[in-house]
Amino acid sequence: MTMRKPVLGRAAHLTLLSAVTVAASALAGCAAPALDYTAMTTTMNVVCEPNGEFAQRLDMANVPNSLMCLESVANVNSELFNTPVVDSSGYQVAHFRRVETKTPGNVVAVLTLDNYNRAISMFTDHLRYDPGTRVIIADISAVEMDVIPSEFPYGWLPAWSPYI
Repeated sequence: MTMRKPVLGRAAHLTLLSAVTVAASALAGCAAPALDYTAMTTTMNVVCEPNGEFAQRLDMANVPNSLMCLESVANVNSELFNTPVVDSSGYQVAHFRRVETKTPGNVVAVLTLDNYNRAISMFTDHLRYDPGTRVIIADISAVEMDVIPSEFPYGWLPAWSPYI
């Protein structure tokens, strides 16, 4: 005759585990609230330049009129996660991951390049969101994005770059 152990355990043990599970999920919501980047940008002096200057840097034939700064999108990290990113010519080159603050005043967007499957970060003033097509537009080319080092939060080319 074999002695079997109960599969689910004792009732007190199960009650304790369920209470810990419920408490952990409630505490996680309190510990990591959703960040509001619209409020942060005013304190960090991030200025979103007019779309006219941004549109002049694009090589697209038809530039959308409804471009928005990433910081003005509510819950930008969850709303725009995995949104396609197109280069200045309109070709899809990356996917958006998140917005981060590297140092006070330096707000960057983290992108994953499609061709190389690596992440880069570039200043958010090089990116605009088009809510009509749900696409993020960059004002630099795919070649310029490819040479941005993964470890640096820059949206410009290094001085040694042959593409300057």
